Amino acid sequence: MALLVALLLMFSWICFKQSNTYDVTAHRLALCGSGLFVLLAVAFVIQFLRGFPSITLTESGFILNSGMSGDLRPWDSYYNFTVGHAFGPFESIKFIRKDTGADGAILNVSDVPTHVICEKLNACRERYGQSTSDNEAST
Repeated sequence: MALLVALLLMFSWICFKQSNTYDVTAHRLALCGSGLFVLLAVAFVIQFLRGFPSITLTESGFILNSGMSGDLRPWDSYYNFTVGHAFGPFESIKFIRKDTGADGAILNVSDVPTHVICEKLNACRERYGQSTSDNEAST
C-alpha cells in the first residue's frame, strides 16, 4: 500500500515538475495529471484505513460494516441470499429487498466460500426473520 501511494506521489511530482513549460496546454495538462495522482493517492489511503467490509450476524438482522458506517438490516426485509457474479469473475452475495424489490450485491472479500456465507445468511434469516415478524404481529 505504501509503495503504491509513494508511486502515485512520485508521478504527481514528475507531472508538477513538467508543468513548468511555456506551452499553456502542456502546463494545464501536467497540473491536472499531478492533481489526479494526488487524488488517487488520497483515495487509496482512505480505503486502506477503512479496511475490508465485514458482516456481523445478530438476532435482529445483519450489520454490513463498510468501514465508515455500519447499518443494521432486518432479516425480514430480504428474500433469499444467493451466489452471484455481479462484479466480473469475483463471487458476490446477491439479495433482493422485499419492500422495494431492489436487488443488491455484497462482494465477498473473505477466505470463506460465498456459498457457505449465503447458507449461513439464509439460515439466520429463516430462524430470526420469522420470530421478528411474529413479535411485531402480536403487539
